[in-house]
Amino acid sequence: MGILVILTRRPNPRLKVRQVVWDGDTVGVWACELEGPTALINLAGKLVDCRPTARNIAELRRSRVLPTRALVQASTQLMAPLAHWVQASTTAIWSDAGETHCDETTPVPVGCRR
Repeated sequence: MGILVILTRRPNPRLKVRQVVWDGDTVGVWACELEGPTALINLAGKLVDCRPTARNIAELRRSRVLPTRALVQASTQLMAPLAHWVQASTTAIWSDAGETHCDETTPVPVGCRR
């Protein structure tokens, strides 16, 4: 079993796991945490529980794109490639689905198609 490290903007002292501060936007000293046989799970992104205003939509996008770009940039500088990468941040394309469980097979609402 490997070592778990959480990259975070705000460390939580109650968590009993190693936490490394990062700004969520740029590559920094935290990038060395990716060395070795590593699985990366990216959950970065503003919570989607907000009104779909232009400002909120822009922040939802920014809060996912910039951290992902920083992680990609850091991963390209590694001695060996990452073993696994799980990209799990979302912009909730199903809008408010209520209690409906949505997965990759759930049809996208008509108003959301581009």
